[in-house]
Amino acid sequence: MNLLAVIPAYDEGKKIGEVVRKTLQYCDVLVIDDGSTDGTGKAAEKAGAHIITHERNMGKGNALMTGVAYALKNGYDQIITLDADGQHDPDEIPKFMEKADKYDIIIGTRTFSEMPPLRRISNAITTALLSLRTGQKVGDSQSGYRMIRTVTLEGIEFKTRGFILESEVLVRAKGRIGNVKVKTIYADEKSHVKNISETINFIKFFVRSLYDGKG
Repeated sequence: MNLLAVIPAYDEGKKIGEVVRKTLQYCDVLVIDDGSTDGTGKAAEKAGAHIITHERNMGKGNALMTGVAYALKNGYDQIITLDADGQHDPDEIPKFMEKADKYDIIIGTRTFSEMPPLRRISNAITTALLSLRTGQKVGDSQSGYRMIRTVTLEGIEFKTRGFILESEVLVRAKGRIGNVKVKTIYADEKSHVKNISETINFIKFFVRSLYDGKG
């Protein structure tokens, strides 16, 4: 399996090095330094990652698309996306690899009961709607820990950016969706997701996707 880890990172200089080193045990690592001002890119490069730098912060969606373009250009047949803040344990990558032959998109599904209340409510709503929209079981719509077969992304011009992009991928890539259980890790991280506004944005996206048939 030719696998690339794509890690969007914005001001995660204190944690990115450890994430990169652990991930490198399983695959190549690309960090998209999304306009950081705290040395995130240098820390990731020192740890062994390949780096692409956005001169200004462009958001997670744009960072992910930069990573996808790199993976396609360089012949990777699978990507796995992780957060840079330590909320995803790279030692769980083998769980995804074990299911890679069966599914095109594999979602790392967390335990909802261990999430903060607002996040749990938001996630439950978006997960239920995406399962309905795709006709497949989506275990955790807001999980950024995913393995994706790159061929399913070829030729698609995604319309959204930000965190909604991860939902659009599930709707428009039209791949076989699988789920694996992963740890729910929260320490002193501050989520970049604004639960109420992002849920409203998701519902707008969901309604549009019903009308245009594409997402």
